[in-house]
Amino acid sequence: MQRLAFLIALTLSILVVACGGSGSSDTGTDPGSLDVPMDVSPDVPVTPDVIEVATDPGTDTGPDVPLMPTVLRKGPYLQLVTDTSVEVLVEVSLDPGAGALVQVGPAGGATTIDHTVPMAFAEILKDSQNAPAPGTFQGIASLTGLAAATTYHYCVVVDATPRCDTFRTAPAALSTTPFTFVAYGDTRTDDVAHQKVIDHIVAGTPRPDFAIQTGDLDEFGADLDLWQTFFTIESKMLSFTPYFPVVGNHEDILYGLDYYQAWFDLPKPLGDELNYSFVHGNAAFVCLDTQVDVTTGPIFDWMTGELKKFQDAGYLIFVVTHEPVYSFALHGEYAGGVEKLAPEYEKYGVVAVLSGHNHLYEHFLANGIHYFTLGGGGAPLYDADSNVIDAQKQYEVKALSVHHHMMAEVAARKVTLTVQNDDAPEVIETIVIDRTPTP
Repeated sequence: MQRLAFLIALTLSILVVACGGSGSSDTGTDPGSLDVPMDVSPDVPVTPDVIEVATDPGTDTGPDVPLMPTVLRKGPYLQLVTDTSVEVLVEVSLDPGAGALVQVGPAGGATTIDHTVPMAFAEILKDSQNAPAPGTFQGIASLTGLAAATTYHYCVVVDATPRCDTFRTAPAALSTTPFTFVAYGDTRTDDVAHQKVIDHIVAGTPRPDFAIQTGDLDEFGADLDLWQTFFTIESKMLSFTPYFPVVGNHEDILYGLDYYQAWFDLPKPLGDELNYSFVHGNAAFVCLDTQVDVTTGPIFDWMTGELKKFQDAGYLIFVVTHEPVYSFALHGEYAGGVEKLAPEYEKYGVVAVLSGHNHLYEHFLANGIHYFTLGGGGAPLYDADSNVIDAQKQYEVKALSVHHHMMAEVAARKVTLTVQNDDAPEVIETIVIDRTPTP
């Protein structure tokens, strides 16, 4: 009995010593008071040594319990660029707290930091009743008060390594200041081909001011690993190119749309992020969810209202969809597109319709509207002209089964579209569309 009492006393003594004792001082990192200055000198970017958070911020971990570092999983990536603002997003393993920030300043020979903007974090899909939450956190910083058509340098600080790049704001609304964008789609399945397309975009000049993605970003929208692969492949482009995707059929599997809308922050005119519009300089873009019927009902009414608004204001109008109005490839064309959508595009003077779904390049010109299938971003390629509709053959300009992307240059009322073959160093086609009013 005495031996048992002695062993118990000895064990308790060891535990007290191992834990530092009830009266020991805590010399570990305090996650609630990270030493990251928010008042940045104009010429010296902030570079903290380490940003770490404990698994339980309310618990005194003591000096012998290592803290779990915040791990950057996605980003930085850019969204919602306007002539005065842009959003910077990241996904991290743990909320880094008040130390996470974005530094921003005008780009130039010497990088300067005008100011810093804290990132706000929230657990992704924490309260979802549908999709399993990934257990990670999304950080968003809105950079506002920027100058139009201006290139800025920025750095994101969420861990020990700041991530830096540049972005360019949009020209003022209806300004004739030139800008560029890239368009491509169907990046799923073949990671090697997908990487090749992105590498060519990143290496090209000029850098696109923003990107259009025509859907089917990955093969199975409910698979978190495939989403991670997508963001990893596109990371070098997403850090400087604000991103505007539309949803495809491969996102619309199980709870894939929940993840799609969690990763991307897009306008919500109809209550979700699946149909939206935006303007960039003197161009307007109407983005549609063709996984549902958009030829009638609320989405159709919203679409025609946007087209009329933009036409009345004098914008060059582009429509972005996943499923194409015209296509002679495997999946064919969107049901009702030729009969119900094309007349509206003609009525409101749409410049071009950018689509995907069929894995190849197609160009149709029907009644003054250019229709493009840009489905060569990485998915298995389809044969051209495997599903020809004789009555529409007169509209086909070109079809080629290759991986590719389209670079667009908009200067005043002139649009130049250059389609690059990513399987060979060649230009597939260059299209010049001049909407300058005739005197």
